[in-house]
Amino acid sequence: MNNPVIENVADLAEPQVIERSQAYVAKMQIVQRSESNSHTQVRGSQTYTQTLSWDQNGFLKNYSCSCPHYAAGNFCKHLVAAVIALIEQDADADAQSSGAGSAKKACENSANDYVNTYLDRLNAAQLRDLVDNLMDHHPEVAASIEHTAAFHYAPEETIEEMLSEEYKNTFNGLGFLDWRDADDVAWEIEDFLHLLNSYIQEGYATVVEPVLKRTVKRIQNLILRADDSNGVLGDSCQTALDMYAEVAAQAQVNPAKLAKWLVKMRIDSPGWPDITLAPFVPTLGDAGINVFRKAVETAAVKLPSDASPYGAAFEIFRMRLELADYEDDIDTAVQILSTGEHIYYGGIVDRLLKAQRIREAIQWVDRAITAKRYSFAAHIQNNDSFLYGPDIIELYAAEGYAEDATEFAWNSYREKPELEVAQALYSF
Repeated sequence: MNNPVIENVADLAEPQVIERSQAYVAKMQIVQRSESNSHTQVRGSQTYTQTLSWDQNGFLKNYSCSCPHYAAGNFCKHLVAAVIALIEQDADADAQSSGAGSAKKACENSANDYVNTYLDRLNAAQLRDLVDNLMDHHPEVAASIEHTAAFHYAPEETIEEMLSEEYKNTFNGLGFLDWRDADDVAWEIEDFLHLLNSYIQEGYATVVEPVLKRTVKRIQNLILRADDSNGVLGDSCQTALDMYAEVAAQAQVNPAKLAKWLVKMRIDSPGWPDITLAPFVPTLGDAGINVFRKAVETAAVKLPSDASPYGAAFEIFRMRLELADYEDDIDTAVQILSTGEHIYYGGIVDRLLKAQRIREAIQWVDRAITAKRYSFAAHIQNNDSFLYGPDIIELYAAEGYAEDATEFAWNSYREKPELEVAQALYSF
C-alpha cells in the first residue's frame, strides 16, 4: 500500500518535534486508511485526531491535527507519529506476507522464547536486579515503574510528595519564555497533565485536586512572562482548567470555597483561561451558586466607578448573565444584555426565540435594524452582538411579515450590493 514518505516529514517538522514523536508512535490508533489518506488518533493530555493525505509518490498534500501545536501553525509530533505508524503498519504487513516475513517472524518468536525463558528462570532477587538496572539507566522506565507502583501501593501522602516533585520539575526555574521555549514548556506541561489524569483515572482525585488547582494558576502566571504567540500555553491552561472542573466534582470540593475561587480567578484573570460557570454547576449545587452570586455582587460593589468596561467589569457582566441563564430568568438576561452603551441584540433575540416569546423577539429585531446591528457576513451567525441578515428575513417571513422581510432585504441590498446580500434576497 502506498505510504507517506518519512523524508517529506523531515522537511516539515523541527528535529526536536521528530524526536518527541517517538513516544507517541506505539500509542497511535489508525482509525481509517486508504491508498492516499488516513485518519488516526492518539491520547496525550487529551485525545487528538489527525488526518493525512498524500500523492502517488508519498508526498503529503494535506494534513491536520486537533492539537494546539498544530493550530499554532506547526507540523506537530502527533502528525510525525501518525506517518511513522502508517509506515510501520505496512512494513509489518509486508513482512508477514513474505517468506522473509516468515523468517523474521520466526526469529522474533525465537527471540521472544529466549526472553521468556530467561525471565521465567530469574528468581525474585535477580528480577529485582534487572529492574533496578533498567531504572538506573532509563529515566522514563524508572518514572513509569514508580508511578505504576504508586497507583497500587503508595499511601496518599507519598503520592502527594511525588506529584509535588513532578510539579516542581515542570515549572521551577522558568523565567521569560520566547515562542520556541513556550512550545517546549507547553509539551512538558502536556506530559504533566497526562500524568495527573492517570492518577485521576486511578481514583486519586482528592490528591490531584490541589495540584491541578495550583497548575491552572501557575500556567496563567507563566503566560504573563512568555511570548505565547502560538497560543500553546493558553491551550494548556484551558486544558488544565477543564480537567479541574471534572476533578473538583470527583473530589467533592467545598462548594463555598470553589465558588469564591471561581469569582476571584475571573476577576483577576488576564483573559485566559476562559472560565465559565456551567462546568462547575454540578459541584457547586444550590448552596455554591448562592455563594457565587453573593461573591459576584461583592466584587461589583468594589469595582471603581471609573473602571474599564473590560477586564473585571466584563467578567462581572458575564457572571451575572450566566447566573440568569442558569435560572432560566429571561427577563433578567435581557436586562443585562440591554444595559449600557453596547446592546447585545443577537443574545437577546436568541434567548427570546428559545423561550417562544416571538413578538418580543421581533421587536428587538426591529431595534437592531434601526441601530444597524446586523450583517450578512457568514461569520456573524451565532453572534451575541449582531443579528445575521438571512435569519432576520427568515424570521419575518415565518411569522407572517413577508412585506417587512422583502423591504429589509431590498434596503440591505441597496445600501450594500454585495454577494451575500444578493444571495439572501434571491433565496427569499
